[in-house]
Amino acid sequence: MTKPLPTPFRPKTADERGLPPIPYGWFVVGLSSELAVGEVKALRYFGREMVLFRTESGQAVVFDAHCPHLGADRGFGGKVVGESIQCPFHAWRFGADGTCLEVPECDRIPPKAKAQAWATREQNGMILAWYHPDGHTPTFDVPACPDEGWTPVKSIVWRIRSHPQEVGENTVDTAHMRPVHRTEPSRVRSGPELRGALMELSLAFLAPGELVGMEGDNDVQLDIEMYGLGQIQVTSHVLNAGITARYWVNSTPID
Repeated sequence: MTKPLPTPFRPKTADERGLPPIPYGWFVVGLSSELAVGEVKALRYFGREMVLFRTESGQAVVFDAHCPHLGADRGFGGKVVGESIQCPFHAWRFGADGTCLEVPECDRIPPKAKAQAWATREQNGMILAWYHPDGHTPTFDVPACPDEGWTPVKSIVWRIRSHPQEVGENTVDTAHMRPVHRTEPSRVRSGPELRGALMELSLAFLAPGELVGMEGDNDVQLDIEMYGLGQIQVTSHVLNAGITARYWVNSTPID
């Protein structure tokens, strides 16, 4: 008797795994250092095609990718003209607010010709866009941190199969600190405290200095601020060395 062939492996879909939907909030869609003046980039986030460009004055702008005329993707062949982007197909131009500014070979601009512009912020070397599945305007803000006196920002990017909620929940998972980060047991100094879209938490623990090229243990205090599920701001105080570091954990849904 022949054995039945094994069923081919197929990863479960998000619905089958029971993952929450894409959350709304502010999410990083680009790094300032990677977008020059006049540059146009095709993006895919939130399950949709987008275009990111920087105008001649330096403003970072995010649109839905496809031109409302005949659907050309402005991320491929789109051109920055002053404070606008020009469609590669029929050269329609749209200003940073989405307003159609020019339709070549046409005496008037169709009243419905408008690009879908996204609310954006550029701060601390990051370009953030506001996402809401129903198109609602921003309901909270993410404050910028002062840059003066700090070393330049360094960035590391990973692409993972996960959900922003799982990353956010890690901030309150004190049990993982010892096995994963090799710290002594951590204690909660304060929080978690919820204020609207903001969650605040402070932790303290001893961490081996050898991880960062130091001798002995470091007395560390982490002050954590989580804004929605898109950005976590962490300030790390190494009390015994008088060192303060800060970092951002940004989770941006792709699809």
